[in-house]
Amino acid sequence: MLWDSYKEELRGRLGKFSTNYSSIDELEHAADFLRRAALTTSYENNCPTSTVKSMKESECWNTHLQKLRKKTKALKTSGASVRNRRIITFPVFSEYQTDLEEEAWGQELRRAEWNFALKVVDSKKVEWAVGSFCRFKSPGAASIYSVLLQKGLEVVISPLTKLFGASIALKHVTSAWKYGTVTFIPKPEREGYTAAKDFRPISLTSFISKMLERLVDRYIRDEVLLASPLHRGQHTFQAGCSVETALHAVVAKSEQQFKRGML
Repeated sequence: MLWDSYKEELRGRLGKFSTNYSSIDELEHAADFLRRAALTTSYENNCPTSTVKSMKESECWNTHLQKLRKKTKALKTSGASVRNRRIITFPVFSEYQTDLEEEAWGQELRRAEWNFALKVVDSKKVEWAVGSFCRFKSPGAASIYSVLLQKGLEVVISPLTKLFGASIALKHVTSAWKYGTVTFIPKPEREGYTAAKDFRPISLTSFISKMLERLVDRYIRDEVLLASPLHRGQHTFQAGCSVETALHAVVAKSEQQFKRGML
């Protein structure tokens, strides 16, 4: 990968990036341009394809691996391959979005909404969100690896900050970030892999969508929960709490009432 030329081409393409987001249509267009025309095209133009040599020429290839490959092909033919996958629409904020579209579509947002977005999103927080992911973790349907954002951070930091801020202010998650790739992983110790319950679905969503999610999560934890902490009986959205701690609290309280003769 030619990272220097990638950043230069990315910088040139983002020179045409729109920064006016007074409507959802403009936000959708800007997000699609960043994903398709800037990141994806710059990556493909600076990452030359290479031909993989045949496995037969590899020193590590052996008879055992050959048998495993034939077995894998047989499973794929029978319809039990782990590569079966489909693209689904990931319903992020869909119910909340529906109520707001009629009112907010095509209208400029009030200044208060943009001021709130500035509390959630700024360049330093976006830089933190970009760096919080592994470089070559499997991407979602958008096929954008986190390393593309990390290597081009100095170029994309400003567009990403504006897009995230507009998404918060407009209360809208763009279509380019809503799709996910679902891969079905076979569960261990199954007699046969012919039913849906024999597989575990793994959803791979867009990194950009995950970054926005982490920015909102950070604001809730650093601002909202500090000002208004959750009740001590709340066992979700708190470190060290889970279904197990909730059940333990119920059992402990029941035992206390039983000892007092109230049950």
